Amino acid sequence: MSCFDQVSSEAKELLVTSFYQEEVFFWIGSGFSRNFGCPSWADVLNGVAEEISYDEEINTDAPLRAAELLFSYSVIEHGYDEYQFNSLVLKVLQNKTTKVEWPDWVDNFKKISPKLIVTTNWDTVLEELFEFLPNVVVRGEKKPRVSTNRKNILKIHGGAGRPESVVITNSQYNFFQREDTYLNRKLYTLFTEGMPIFIGYSLTDPNIGFLYEEVYAHIGEEKSPAFMIVRPSVDEAQFKETKLLFSNKQVYLIKAEIGEFVSDLIDEIEQFIEDNRQFWIDHENIKDKIYEIVSKITDGERLSDKKLIKKFPGRESGHQAIEALVSLMEMPNLYQDAGGNLLSPDGRISYTETNNLIQTLIKLLNEYSSPSVDVRNRFHACVVDNSTTGPGIWDFYQAKVPFENILAIHPNKKSKYFLSRLRHIRDVLQWSSPTQVGKCWSTWSVFKKRLDWFNYDEIFALVKMVEDEEDGLVSKDDVRWMKAIKSASAITDEIKEKIDEIIA
Repeated sequence: MSCFDQVSSEAKELLVTSFYQEEVFFWIGSGFSRNFGCPSWADVLNGVAEEISYDEEINTDAPLRAAELLFSYSVIEHGYDEYQFNSLVLKVLQNKTTKVEWPDWVDNFKKISPKLIVTTNWDTVLEELFEFLPNVVVRGEKKPRVSTNRKNILKIHGGAGRPESVVITNSQYNFFQREDTYLNRKLYTLFTEGMPIFIGYSLTDPNIGFLYEEVYAHIGEEKSPAFMIVRPSVDEAQFKETKLLFSNKQVYLIKAEIGEFVSDLIDEIEQFIEDNRQFWIDHENIKDKIYEIVSKITDGERLSDKKLIKKFPGRESGHQAIEALVSLMEMPNLYQDAGGNLLSPDGRISYTETNNLIQTLIKLLNEYSSPSVDVRNRFHACVVDNSTTGPGIWDFYQAKVPFENILAIHPNKKSKYFLSRLRHIRDVLQWSSPTQVGKCWSTWSVFKKRLDWFNYDEIFALVKMVEDEEDGLVSKDDVRWMKAIKSASAITDEIKEKIDEIIA
C-alpha cells in the first residue's frame, strides 16, 4: 500500500506532475533533523533553562512563548543581550546533538530533492547531507543570491554559525514576519509559483500557522497547493482537526514516515514516466498537431512538405516535432496513445505506417536538421530496428516497404549503425532479382528506383564488403547489384573500376 492512497488520484497526479516539471520545493522542519541526532525544540528549551538556572516549569508546547520567557529571564538575571541568548541556544543545540547512524532513506531523499529547500532549522544537517555542495542563503545576509545551477538551501530562521540571524523568541518571530527581506520576498514568489512539501513539522508548529495565515493572506487565490507529511504517530483527533482546517486551502495531509514518503514518491514518479504521461506534458503545446499527423498516417495519407512545415514554422517548433515523432517511433504504446495502430499480437507499428512516419521525419530533418546527435541516433536506431527485424523483412509481399525505409536513412560512417545497416542492405540485395524465381522482385525495384539515395561512403563500403570476402569468390547475386549501382549519381570512376576488377 502506498501512502498516496490517503489522497485523491487528482492530488497525487498533481504532486507527481509538479515534481516532474521541477515546480516543487521542500520545506524542512525540526522533525527532519531529529532523524540525524538533533534535539527537539523542547530539549533545547529545557537545556537553555538549565544553563540560565531557570527553575520554573516551561510550556514547551508553546515554544515561541517559552523562548521569550527564557530570554526575558536571561536579560533580567544575567544581563544577556539578544546575541548572547541566541549564542546560548545554539550552544545547547550543538551539545545535545548526538552522533547517530543516518537513516537508510537518505539516498532516496537526495535522489528526489528539488533544487530549492527551505528550512526553519538552524542546524547543518542539510548541508552535511548534500556534502556542503549547495548554495546556502541565511536570513539577514546583505547580498543573498539564489543559484540557478546548484541546489539551494534557504535558512529563513538563521543558521548555527550566525547567532544574530537566529529566530527563536516570539518577538523575533514577529519581527521576522514584518521585515521586508530578500528571503521574505523569495518566499512569496515560491508560494506563488511552486508547490511546497512540508516535511518534519508537527501540526502545532507555529510555522504552519504563520505560513497559511500570513503568507497566503498576501497571495490570496494565486496560492499553490501544498502537501504536508506528518508522522503516523500524530494524535488522530489533532490530525482530523488540522485536515479540516486545511481542507479549503488546498493543503493535503499524508501520514507517513519520511522514508516511506520518499520511497512511494519515487515509485509514483517511475510509474509516471513508464506510463508516458510526461511525454504529453512536455509536448502539450503541439499535442493537437501530433494527433493530426498520426491520424493522417493511419489513414494512409501524408502531409505535403508545405503543409507540414506550416504546422511547425520555426526551428524550435520543428525540433520539438522531430523529438516527439522519434519518441513515437521508439515507443509503440505512445504511438497508440496518439491514435496510431499497432499490429497484433506483437504490438509493432506496421511497416507502412512506419514508412509514413519516417518520410514525415525526413521532411522535418531536411528543413531543420536534427535537434541533437542523440535524437539523430535514436531516429536511426528506430529505423534500423523496425526495418531489419520482424516477420515482414523477408516476406515476398511485404519486404518492399521495410527495405525502402532502411534506404531512407543515412547514418554517417562513424555511426554504430553505418555498417550494420549496409550489411542488411547487402543481404536484401542478394535476395533480390528482377526475374529470378525465388528472389524478391519488389525489393529489387525499390533498389533500382532509389539508386540516387546512396552516397559515396555507402557505395564504397558496400563494394569493400564484397572485395574483402575471405574466399575471394563473388556470388552472382552480388554481381547483379554491383552492376546496377554503377548508375548511382554518387559513384566515382575509381569505384566503377574497382567493381569491374571484382566481377571480372
